Amino acid sequence: MVGGSGALIPIIQSSGKLTSSDWGVVAMPGKNGALTSALAVHDDVTAFNTGGHAAQIKAFLDFAYQDKYQEAFDNEYNLLPATTSASASLSASNPIDAGFLAAVPNSVQYPTASNWTPVLAKIQNTIGAAVNSPDAASSVLGQLQTFASSSNN
Repeated sequence: MVGGSGALIPIIQSSGKLTSSDWGVVAMPGKNGALTSALAVHDDVTAFNTGGHAAQIKAFLDFAYQDKYQEAFDNEYNLLPATTSASASLSASNPIDAGFLAAVPNSVQYPTASNWTPVLAKIQNTIGAAVNSPDAASSVLGQLQTFASSSNN
């Protein structure tokens, strides 16, 4: 099982180790069963209308978010589209992306609280130790929980 992006599938397939019948998209397992939401990341486009350029900003966004450009960009960089209509079109034409796109409506993003940055750094620096022994995962996750819950972060 791999938790990650649909972009991994063509990379693994190109090695000859995975065929289209060897994989599927499923909910991540959780402590009490399958999780009902997926962890997602997103990027934002922000436009500031401080110079009276509202018409130009609108024209750019209308251009950039056309389905044909969304799909071309997403196919080039192995991303998921930003619009519902492009998502529907890509789901119909790309079985790899379809499974991931189906999870988007129930997805959650990384926390935005100010204490998330040190917690993320701690996770990145310690999570690898969770695979060292059968008991290591519980210990590492417990330490991460304690760190994340502490008032010092």
